[in-house]
Amino acid sequence: DMDGDGSYELVYNRSNIPASLCHDYLVAGQRIPVRLRVTNSNGRSASATNIIRTYTAQEAGNNFAIQPQGGAYYCFQPILSAGTVVEGWSFGDGSPDTTTAGRECHTFPGAGRYLVTMKINGGEVVREVVVDPASAPPILNMSASCAADRTASFSITNTGAAMTTPDTLTVLNEDGAVVAIRVITVGAGETITIDVANMSGTVTASLTDNSTVTANANCNYAPQISVTSACVNTVEFEFVISNPAGVKIGPMHAAQNYTITNSGGTTVNSGSFMLDPGNSQTVSLTGIDPYETYTFNSAGYAGTFTVGQGCGDRPVLEITSICGDPVQFTIHNTGGAMLLSQPITVLDPSNNPVAASANSVQLAAGDSLTVTLNAGINPYLAYRLSTTGYAGGVNSYTHNCAPVIAVSRTCANPLVFTISNTASTQNMLAAQSFVITNSSAATVASGSFNLAAGTNQTVTLTGYDPHDTYTFTSNG
Repeated sequence: DMDGDGSYELVYNRSNIPASLCHDYLVAGQRIPVRLRVTNSNGRSASATNIIRTYTAQEAGNNFAIQPQGGAYYCFQPILSAGTVVEGWSFGDGSPDTTTAGRECHTFPGAGRYLVTMKINGGEVVREVVVDPASAPPILNMSASCAADRTASFSITNTGAAMTTPDTLTVLNEDGAVVAIRVITVGAGETITIDVANMSGTVTASLTDNSTVTANANCNYAPQISVTSACVNTVEFEFVISNPAGVKIGPMHAAQNYTITNSGGTTVNSGSFMLDPGNSQTVSLTGIDPYETYTFNSAGYAGTFTVGQGCGDRPVLEITSICGDPVQFTIHNTGGAMLLSQPITVLDPSNNPVAASANSVQLAAGDSLTVTLNAGINPYLAYRLSTTGYAGGVNSYTHNCAPVIAVSRTCANPLVFTISNTASTQNMLAAQSFVITNSSAATVASGSFNLAAGTNQTVTLTGYDPHDTYTFTSNG
């Protein structure tokens, strides 16, 4: 029962324990009995009740320390904000209230739990006191240390009697801001340790009731890691991890891993860094695709870093050829500038290399290169130009300019030879000579032909023996 209305707002068992056992109280200045009831598998129940006190803003800024003096005798020391005065005390044991304006001491009638109220202008502050007349006061001391990971640790040791009333440990950072509040109860001869992570500089802990028990932990400052990237020498990638020097900058306490991936998510480099102030570490990528975008990824104690770097848009190559003599190829770049030169090779149909006017290509965006094969070669062969590298687009193209020549004859008088170019687009590039001989090897006709695609030429033998054998010969 969170709000004291007699009904249970939160009911659960072992199988459905809620993630949160918290409740918001929206009205200040109230005392609310919160009741917990536990029932076992046999149906037997037991209950416990505690009082929740909701405070106004003024009330919440004030407190008082509970100082056991031995037995049932206690003193109460106000801890007041500016402008607040004490108007009196109530001890919750039936004794008359007092009007003491400052520190008050009181002897309780016996063992028990008592609600002590400090009345202030504009409200009140209530704390519970657990009284055991047979017990002596606790004797507390505190020590502090800070680990390399900047976790401040405060150890409270009790060399006296067990604490009957909980005390509050408050931890302040170097700017005086509260970073942790813990309610502690330390048994006789016990030590408890409170850890506060991610601290820097001087961190101070103190107890409310035992106000003289304090300790300072001196922690390193956090590192200030940054990662920058750049293109170096046009085609190399560089990532620089830095931890600058400074008054409030500390070392990394442990190495942090990183990976560098390409645009497809493949890891191309990995490692770790661990930097003291004033140091840096450079990771260089060389001999890799210069048109990729590479991303540095790291997440850990020093921070989360995702830094990408590209050096240029990928070039896109197109290769064409012109049917002519000599044979020419044209390489055109429709993408980004080529950052690296790429080799050019030209092979004939038998995979023999062919000499050309250029053996490499490196084009700015929008530029072209014409590659001419050396004169004196057969312009009709299927030459293949290739370039190998990181540029995109077409990297191999086969030149095809061969006409398809056929020769037929018609047995008639006169005898007719027909020369045809049956190719769909490939014209002959130059005239080619022919001779026609009879069975005695005597030349009966000669000439040349230079046929466009889809055309033909006839040679008619007039006045010759139609029963002889005639041979058409042409080489070129």
